[in-house]
Amino acid sequence: MVRIFLSAFSAAALACGVMALQQQGEAPSPPDMTSPKAFPNGCVGCHAKTPAGDHRLSVALGKTHADALKQVKNVPADCSKCHRPGTKLVPMNTLLHKLHYAEQGFFTTGFGGQCLHCHKMDPATGKVTLKSGPRNW
Repeated sequence: MVRIFLSAFSAAALACGVMALQQQGEAPSPPDMTSPKAFPNGCVGCHAKTPAGDHRLSVALGKTHADALKQVKNVPADCSKCHRPGTKLVPMNTLLHKLHYAEQGFFTTGFGGQCLHCHKMDPATGKVTLKSGPRNW
C-alpha cells in the first residue's frame, strides 16, 4: 500500500511541477512520458561532442574527476556510487538539480528544462527513475 502511495505521489509531484512551470511560462509541455526517443540515455544524450562544441562530462569534469572518470562505465548510475546520501559528497539528485536549474543555462533555455530528458516514468506503476547510458569518452 505504501509503495502504491509513493508511486502515485511521485507521479503527481512530477505532473504538478511541470504544470506550475507551464503556468509561469517557464517550461513547454512535457514530452511523451512513454517515448523511448527523448534522450533515452539521459546525460550522454546532451553531454556529447557536437559541431557546436565538446560538452562531454569528461571535458566538464576534467582534472577534478580524472580518476573517477576512468571507473565510470554508465552515466550517471556509476556516479551515484560515490555521490549518494550519507557520504561527504553531494548526492547526485541535489548536485544535478542545482547544476541544471540554479540559473538559466542551456538546459533550461535550449532543452526546455524537461524533467523527462533525465527521468523516465513507467506509466503502469507511476514509478519515476533516472535514465542512464554508456559513457561517451
